Amino acid sequence: MSADRPAWHADWDPLVARIGEDLFTLPEHRGWGSPRGDVVWGADPIEASALRRWLEPLEFDSPLHHDLACARAEGYDNLVVPLTALISFCLPTIWAPGGPSAFTSDDRDAQPSTGQGDSFAGFPAPEGYTGYFGTDFEFSVIRPALVGDWIGRHGSTLVEVLPKETGVGQGAFLRWEVEFVTKAMEPIASYRVQMFSYRPRAGDAA
Repeated sequence: MSADRPAWHADWDPLVARIGEDLFTLPEHRGWGSPRGDVVWGADPIEASALRRWLEPLEFDSPLHHDLACARAEGYDNLVVPLTALISFCLPTIWAPGGPSAFTSDDRDAQPSTGQGDSFAGFPAPEGYTGYFGTDFEFSVIRPALVGDWIGRHGSTLVEVLPKETGVGQGAFLRWEVEFVTKAMEPIASYRVQMFSYRPRAGDAA
């Protein structure tokens, strides 16, 4: 071990070795019509009514989102979905008719049992590194999603592990890349998210 490398950095070596792997694909959603077998599909194709309801509370009034003639005049085949709506439209169902309750209990703050409430819970941090928070988020776009598209989230590929000690404790910055695809497996966008996973110091809450 290098003399200038802190001993605790070795805690992260197993995760460093997995850079390039998809560590977050949910096994229960594998194979939903995907030749690659690892796409988490949205519950339904994007409909104009769903887009309208998404726009209403935010009062997004660009005619590209609600005026079909305008969207077509700008070269799009259908209404344009805002980039910030992609994650909402690629979420799978949380509950299905006839299935068990989607919630873990009857408590007021109960969370969905499917794990959709916290997509980063349980990611493979070393033992003892129980705290985490987001530090960065960025989109890259090939084309916008349109009404009629059925989109999914393809993978969550680990692209960087950077051990570092900060004011909250020893940990590592973890960067992931997620791709959005259509049912035809056409990539339309991606995002990168960075988390800081750390070992809380004595007396600190995780």
